[in-house]
Amino acid sequence: MKLKENRPYPGSAGWTAMQLVITVCIILILSAITARPLGGLIRRIRVQNAADGIKHFIMNARMRAVASPDRHCGVAFRFHAATSKRDDSVFAFLDTSPGDNLYTPGVDQLYLSAFVIPRKQGITAVMAVPSGLTGEVLFRGDGSATASVKVALNLKGFLDTVDVLASTGRVKVSKH
Repeated sequence: MKLKENRPYPGSAGWTAMQLVITVCIILILSAITARPLGGLIRRIRVQNAADGIKHFIMNARMRAVASPDRHCGVAFRFHAATSKRDDSVFAFLDTSPGDNLYTPGVDQLYLSAFVIPRKQGITAVMAVPSGLTGEVLFRGDGSATASVKVALNLKGFLDTVDVLASTGRVKVSKH
């Protein structure tokens, strides 16, 4: 017994040109609708990853200072102007020159390799420090920091801040 073929036309084996055109048009329309929200999601994730990376970097330096109370560990921020093509970076150091609470190149030992925020991602990093202080924060053996620091990361309207509280050394990321 021969089964009945379930095709629109007897002997047809594929899609017609019109069916292919309609399918491709539907796919293009759906991809156009979803492309815009995906761009915002990608920007949000880039800013969030940069903020979390800086937070973990700072926390690692704080843990190192607490682990050996006689040796301070600091974090230095090197952020460039938004028009610069140079990448922004954050790096940790062991303060070997007591009393200055600053990173001295060639004297203080780097503790971790730099955390780099690539300029090509479009993230703008800005650091807010109290007047008279540089772009560094040093952690003492009890976990407290020498200064409160706020780092703002911005990418086309997506803003995250990384805050370091001086009295406790607590590190917090806030999304705005």
